[in-house]
Amino acid sequence: MEDVIVIGAGVVGCSIARSLSRYDLKVRVLEAGSDVAEGATKANSAIVHAGFDAKPGTNKAKFNLLGNKMFARVCAELKVPFVQNGSLVLAFSEEDKVELQKLLERGRSNGVEGLEILDQAALRAREPNVSEEAVAALWAPTGGICCPYDLTFRTAENAAANGVEFTFDARVCSVEKINHEQTRTGTNSFWRIACENGRTFEAKAVVNAAGVHSDELNNLVNPVKYNIQPRRGEYYMLDRSEGNAFKATIFQVPGPMGKGILVSP
Repeated sequence: MEDVIVIGAGVVGCSIARSLSRYDLKVRVLEAGSDVAEGATKANSAIVHAGFDAKPGTNKAKFNLLGNKMFARVCAELKVPFVQNGSLVLAFSEEDKVELQKLLERGRSNGVEGLEILDQAALRAREPNVSEEAVAALWAPTGGICCPYDLTFRTAENAAANGVEFTFDARVCSVEKINHEQTRTGTNSFWRIACENGRTFEAKAVVNAAGVHSDELNNLVNPVKYNIQPRRGEYYMLDRSEGNAFKATIFQVPGPMGKGILVSP
């Protein structure tokens, strides 16, 4: 029996496994794919967000800021390249400038440091190749970029070196809580996990890190049901000759349908 089973070997699951490997625990990671970073991790934008757009008071706002602040240290420990190149949110109209002010206030409420609004001249001084139609921008110096593959691979390697076991091609199909025996201090229970390949595993605790499939696992055992509706975007890879066009990660003011088009080194 494992002490902890982590379901999902994306960047989150591998990071959890690495943290658990600091303790005297028997830890196993179950992954539906054939390797780490096979889910949403391999398709994310590599952007380390500053945290100015999350709704104040939410867990997203809290953990975005804490995660941003720990990123440089974690990457240094794992020898993973991390560039704090900053983020710019562009405004193309007076209405957009009003939204920039809201983002500024929201970011400051979340505790994001160094935020400021740049006028057109200051924006073009920082990014000469930006569109002349951009009239202002929100500057967030704590934004960054980090390769999600490198980070996940190195995190998993570190966890494995510390004794964490990884089992691949192990898509979970059922999770069951087993009440083993009654003691004076309560019920001694554990979790039994069955995979589609016929293998079963048992653990004292289970961590759900299944990404866009985490609602499915939650709904197997939790009376409170969730439904994740993932959105899919498109990537256009520019030639290396365009790699120095921008230094910062460039966003536009978000609209009803999301963050719109962005450009990232």
